[in-house]
Amino acid sequence: THSDLELILVDDKSEDKSSEICQEACRMDSRVIFLSQERRKGVSAARNRAIGAARGSYLFFLDSDDMIHPGLLKALLCSARQSGVPIAAVVPCRVATENFSKALCWMEEKNLPAEYTYLESRTILDQTLEMSPERNSVCCGIGGKLIRKEDALAVRFDETLCNGEDTKYLYQILEGGADAVVLKGVWYYYRMHPGNVSKNRSAEA
Repeated sequence: THSDLELILVDDKSEDKSSEICQEACRMDSRVIFLSQERRKGVSAARNRAIGAARGSYLFFLDSDDMIHPGLLKALLCSARQSGVPIAAVVPCRVATENFSKALCWMEEKNLPAEYTYLESRTILDQTLEMSPERNSVCCGIGGKLIRKEDALAVRFDETLCNGEDTKYLYQILEGGADAVVLKGVWYYYRMHPGNVSKNRSAEA
């Protein structure tokens, strides 16, 4: 529902037909920008490159295997501007791959109100350090986060990390004093499948 946007797709040396699909999307819609890495550098490098190429006033992150409500970008942008905070977020709804098609029906049936909760940066940081369940609202995972560009540019994703790089990135922005708002309702669908990187955790990672 918010059409004034650019969609940046970064191909980190994929081995399937992702590159061809992205290039076709560029031909069909001038708002789509396709960037290709010269060699596989990982998700952090891909995100950093997209941040550097972005021209908008806000950056929104969507993982390639997840899905969002059609009205989410508009709702996040309105809440961010109304509250004046650098971060507007949603709590992801985790859906198993075999049930993912049902999410399309859920989205079509819902006309969600753009109500939100205001959270000060210190509160979010304390919840994260305490490993409280509420930390999932902002500091866990980058998907579903709208971040003001000047704040997003102040930090970079740590390209030495293979896991937890998004939590570190958000934590650093919050540590700089960025408050956030969290939309109520189900707006973001996180696909659960065996290949989720977040499941592959160890003391070394």
